[in-house]
Amino acid sequence: MVRRVRTGTATFSRAFPWTRSGIAPLVDDLLVDISRDDPERVELVARARKHSRDCGCSMGAAFLGVAVLLTLAYLAATLEVSVRGVFAGALFVVVATLLGKLIGLLLAWVKLVVLYRSLLRRSQRAAAGHVYVY
Repeated sequence: MVRRVRTGTATFSRAFPWTRSGIAPLVDDLLVDISRDDPERVELVARARKHSRDCGCSMGAAFLGVAVLLTLAYLAATLEVSVRGVFAGALFVVVATLLGKLIGLLLAWVKLVVLYRSLLRRSQRAAAGHVYVY
C-alpha cells in the first residue's frame, strides 16, 4: 500500500512503489510544480513520458537480433542441423528475447525512478528557498 503525503503541491510516497504505474503518477505530480516558464520543463516532461511509456521492445528486439545471429553462427560452425539443434536454437532465441524485454522494462523503471528522485530533490530545494514572513 502506497501512502501519499502532500507537501505544498508536491506529492511523495512513504512506501516506494515498485511498479512503473505506481511511480508515474508521482512523477506527474512533481512535474506540475515546475513553472511553465522553466526552459527545462519541456525536456523533463518528454523524458517522463518516454520512460513511463517504454515497453522494453527495443531492448527485446536487440536481444532477438543477437540471439538469432549467435544461433545461426553456432549452427554454421558445428554443421549440426538436426531437429534437436534447431529446437534448442529456437528456445535460446525466445528466452533471450524475453530476457531482453524484461531488461528493457527494468531499465525504463530505473530511469523513471532516477527522474523521480531528481524532481523530488528539485522540489525540496525550491521549497527550502521560500521564506515566509508574517
